[in-house]
Amino acid sequence: MGSRRHVLALLGTLLFASAVSAQTTEATVSGTVTDPSGAHVVGAAVSASNPATGVTSSTLTNQAGVYVFASLPPGKYRIAAEHPGFRRAVISDVDLAVGSQVTVNVALDLGQTTESVEVRAAATEVNVSSASVGSVVESRRILDLPLVGRSAYDLVGTQPGVVINGTNGVNINGSQTGAINYTTDGINTQDNLLNGAFNTNVSNTVSVDRVEEFRVVTSPADAEYGRGSGQVQLITRAGTNQYHGSAWEELRNTDLNANDWFSNQAGLNPVTHLQQAPRNILIRNQFGLRFGGPVKHNKTFFNGIWEEDHQNQRVAVNQTVYTPTALQGLYRFFPGATNANAATIVPTVDTSGNPVQPPNTTGPLQTISIFGRDPNRFASDPTGIMAKDLSLMPPPNNFLIGDGLNTAGFLWARPVINKFQLYEGRIDHIFSEKHRASLTLNHQAYYSLNVANAQPFPQSPSGLAPTETTQFSLSLTSTLRPNLLNEVRIGVFRPRVIIWTEYDPDAGPSGVAGQGLLPKAAGVPYYLGVTGNITNPLAAPGTTGSSNRMTQNWQLGDDVTWIRGRHAFKGGVVSRFIANDGYDLGGVLPISTAGAGAVAVQGINTIAGIGTNAGGAQNLLLDLTGSISSVTQTYNSPGGKNPAFAAGESRYSDLVTSEYSGYFKDDFKVTPSFTLNLGVRYEWYGVPYDGLGRAVAPVGGSAAVFGASGTNLGALFQPGVLNGSLTRMQLIGPGTDNPNTKLYNNDNNNFAPFVGFAWSLPGEGPLRALTGGKDKTVIRAGYGISYQRDSIYIAHMNASFAPNGLTTSPILQSTGLLNVGNISLPIPTAATPLSVVPIDGARSQVLYLFNNGLGDPYIQNFSFSIQRALSDNLSLRVSYVGSAGNKLVRAYDVDEINILNNGFLQAYQAVQAGGTSPLIDSMLAPLGLNSTTVRSNSIFQGYFANNNPAGLAALLESSLLSAPTGGKLLALAGLPVNYFVANPQFAGAVITDNTGHSTYHSLQIELNRRLASGLSVQGSYVFSKAMGSDSAGDSAIFFSDYRTLRNENLDKALVAFNHANVFKVNGLYELPFGPGKSFGGSSHGVLARVIGGWQTGAIFTYFTGAPISFTGANGLNTSLATSTATEVGPMPGGSVQKVGNGVIFFPGITQITDPSVANITTLGNLRALSGLKAIAGADGTPLLVNALPGQLGGLAIGTATAPSIWRLDMNLLKRIKINERFTFQVGATAQNISNTPQFSAPNTSIGSASFGRITGTASTYRIIVLQSRLNF
Repeated sequence: MGSRRHVLALLGTLLFASAVSAQTTEATVSGTVTDPSGAHVVGAAVSASNPATGVTSSTLTNQAGVYVFASLPPGKYRIAAEHPGFRRAVISDVDLAVGSQVTVNVALDLGQTTESVEVRAAATEVNVSSASVGSVVESRRILDLPLVGRSAYDLVGTQPGVVINGTNGVNINGSQTGAINYTTDGINTQDNLLNGAFNTNVSNTVSVDRVEEFRVVTSPADAEYGRGSGQVQLITRAGTNQYHGSAWEELRNTDLNANDWFSNQAGLNPVTHLQQAPRNILIRNQFGLRFGGPVKHNKTFFNGIWEEDHQNQRVAVNQTVYTPTALQGLYRFFPGATNANAATIVPTVDTSGNPVQPPNTTGPLQTISIFGRDPNRFASDPTGIMAKDLSLMPPPNNFLIGDGLNTAGFLWARPVINKFQLYEGRIDHIFSEKHRASLTLNHQAYYSLNVANAQPFPQSPSGLAPTETTQFSLSLTSTLRPNLLNEVRIGVFRPRVIIWTEYDPDAGPSGVAGQGLLPKAAGVPYYLGVTGNITNPLAAPGTTGSSNRMTQNWQLGDDVTWIRGRHAFKGGVVSRFIANDGYDLGGVLPISTAGAGAVAVQGINTIAGIGTNAGGAQNLLLDLTGSISSVTQTYNSPGGKNPAFAAGESRYSDLVTSEYSGYFKDDFKVTPSFTLNLGVRYEWYGVPYDGLGRAVAPVGGSAAVFGASGTNLGALFQPGVLNGSLTRMQLIGPGTDNPNTKLYNNDNNNFAPFVGFAWSLPGEGPLRALTGGKDKTVIRAGYGISYQRDSIYIAHMNASFAPNGLTTSPILQSTGLLNVGNISLPIPTAATPLSVVPIDGARSQVLYLFNNGLGDPYIQNFSFSIQRALSDNLSLRVSYVGSAGNKLVRAYDVDEINILNNGFLQAYQAVQAGGTSPLIDSMLAPLGLNSTTVRSNSIFQGYFANNNPAGLAALLESSLLSAPTGGKLLALAGLPVNYFVANPQFAGAVITDNTGHSTYHSLQIELNRRLASGLSVQGSYVFSKAMGSDSAGDSAIFFSDYRTLRNENLDKALVAFNHANVFKVNGLYELPFGPGKSFGGSSHGVLARVIGGWQTGAIFTYFTGAPISFTGANGLNTSLATSTATEVGPMPGGSVQKVGNGVIFFPGITQITDPSVANITTLGNLRALSGLKAIAGADGTPLLVNALPGQLGGLAIGTATAPSIWRLDMNLLKRIKINERFTFQVGATAQNISNTPQFSAPNTSIGSASFGRITGTASTYRIIVLQSRLNF
């Protein structure tokens, strides 16, 4: 349905739009033809010929002596100019890269046209035509630089200003991941559902053999660039007049690789004498064939590629399991100490699992039975359901995770399988000198096991994820007149993603077997949750369950170039029609949550000396007895006139949007050496809608986020003030009763100016010594605005997950004991589609909505640079590059817990200190509790013991606790419904608006040496600072809670991808051996073949560390934002140090009991139960402490810095010439050739027993790939 709709839309656009555009990947050549006196030559005949294809383009200089070839396919060209009375001038080897703008001025000498003067273009040409900042990665570097995965996109990170953010994204000059526009042959090739969610958002494997070259634009100052502030423009390989091809095989095998540093450090298991941490195993074969050439010489060319990638892995994962003694109901602890594994600061076990008595304990190891203490949970689950579930969990084989005594680690090699296939064909046809066309077809298929929904243990089922992507592009370039060019481009990019959970019968035998492992209630299977003590033996189905979706992006464009005098005008518009059709089964399978529910655990926290270990013992009891806190089940409605919820119904959506943009620019050659770039761009991004009429939004739009409390931010923190109305949902958009209502309003004023200049400094006279000669030094400056599109997924989240819209998630809970033996399924629901969520009902669903005035975010880019050609092959660029992100999208929860404006904080503090509070008494009276007894109740006492008044408030506000007679506690206590939160109808009220912002400033220095004498090098150094209100642009839904809505400015900090200093070098070097080289230059025969043809390549990167935050308990609210600690003493700087049981980053620190624990009463054993910890110096002086109740931590976000990271990748290639047609190549590539571990950020939670410890690496161990290739 979606495909047909968009084809019709495209045809409609063709009929009614005279010009529609796309960003071109072709090159532009322009220049001025002059005579010996410097006067312009009018009417000179200029030609540009490509020797590889035999295709020639011709034009005449105009009245200003200017010629322009506005659209030439990338390649090497010969530029020739002639005019009666002058010798013919030829400039050869003019290298035109993808998207480049090259100036070639031609000086004619007096003489006959039969005479010819030919010169070779300089290998290094400074950019004298464009103010944009960017670089080209050409075919030689793409094929020959050391890469272990054959993805050309990996080389994007070699460019200055580009930061690879782990494995999850790419950031360019301080902008969000979603601000990058990826194109292939001029067609956008991004997964438009997710946009910038992660690096694989391109959904498009870009093999090095598929790519001719690509350009990375990091600071655009050209109106032609849109849909993001960063541009990655790629072109596929095309055929030429000669038949060329290549067949290759690359092998990666575990035996060739080093082991992970932490695996080596763990050593051997003292019992099995095997490695404690088995090494990752990977066997990978990448092989393929490409072939191209002429169908008809000088007329039609083809190129095709077939490639496969087979990858079998065994990935080491360490999961938390119960020890055999714990599974018997026996819990172990040292009195007065907190259980901790062998990798912590103060362990209670060694690496073999033997108990180790820590200092300051009050007694020897205790082993107690958890059974027979709680009358409601007297013995293990009699149904056998828990025993069956826990039987999937193997016994531990290491003691590096868990608490060491009752929970430990099971380290195993999980199988991961990936299979990939690629087919692509390209045809280029020259109709005449005036018309040419190009057609590309591409299909990719991908199958994976244990990538999504990975199995936790060997006996657990695994998830499958088959995907496929189709791409089509067609372009037609026409020279309508010598000074008028038209380019038409049409294409589609269509990724399809399928994810099958391990319980889905559609996954085949694995899914059928997985469903058989699920417990059932009244014949209904459900997912069984366990406590946080251990890893669940069955992987959680998550919020999406199985899913199947296709995201289509149909594109049509046209660019028109008109040359008039010294002006090169160019303009056009672009149309994109995007649809995401798909379904998911999130929550349709009932999901149970382990816990005590409304019936507190008894008899555990009173055990002598158990202290902070009581929580672990209670969780063990809950797991073994099968106690359940709640069960949720999602019902969806298919919609229609009389919608109704149905069990097992999927959540289906057909989100549709369209985009239109247009631009006009003038590249004005004020003089032959000074070009002024002027332009304006307009972009319009349509508001997504559901093509099936299933989009849901609140009545009244964004004002409804505050519900009964009001209609704006003034409704926050005003308990008892009810100036609003209950939030109610409605269907909106085409096909509904509200066809003109949108998710948010259109943003119609997205005009973007661009201005820049490129000035080639005079190269004659006294300035020659400074500038180096004509066209050797250029000054460029540019400014532009780039608009950024949002992912469709955020519209899907807001429109398809609306509570009681076309989906509802009732919750099963009880005032009595709930366990696996008495739950009843399916969960009944009284809700009907579009019914009002009751204000006193279960707060189990989250409201998502847009601000009515949501606008399109934009980035201002500005740059100033000086580039100097130091020699024919060497150039230096020094630049200031900056950006400012405005109106960036951010989603956050307005239901911030309020404990400051209602007297609750004071009541909490009174009870925590050992006193009483009438307010607390009234709240708890329906439960039979009061200020005194609550301190001994296992459900509540942790909130008092750990300075968590906001958590207690959230519990009291929720419906998970209700009086035995029914009703919410707040209502029974006579308190207003908005006593704690603004909108108590929901578990959260998330609004998406434009409150995000960012700034970036940098000094960038780049040195480029083009290939000469067998050596090419690109090196760069960037000193930068990137700040912003959050880093949420690197997620699909932009969700990032504020630390507090009382002061939003607290969140401004260095962004997560800020690296103050970045140094990069990449290069190729042909070793000086063999014919024509320094050594063995006259060799021949066997000797020449042995010593010649050697080449090495290298990529080196160095990053200073990213910002990290010291985190602690949040004493003010339950915000999901980073909760920082408070610094009370100077925290020493971090440095990586290897110690006997791991790696630490903050040497000389100790962990102590938080000083605030002294303020907690000993009544109800509260003080002993407190797990609050602080960080102190070696002398015990506190340095970092937790925030007090009612306060936020005093430290800002990102005040510390993670370890620096560097890596050197190298390869060695050997080419053997078999004959004139065939060359055989062998080689090896080593990633991290020095095998130097680059450690990731340390644990910075001051409450963690692993504070300051580093448990992972930021880059992989040494990996070696063997390569072979036959070129012909």
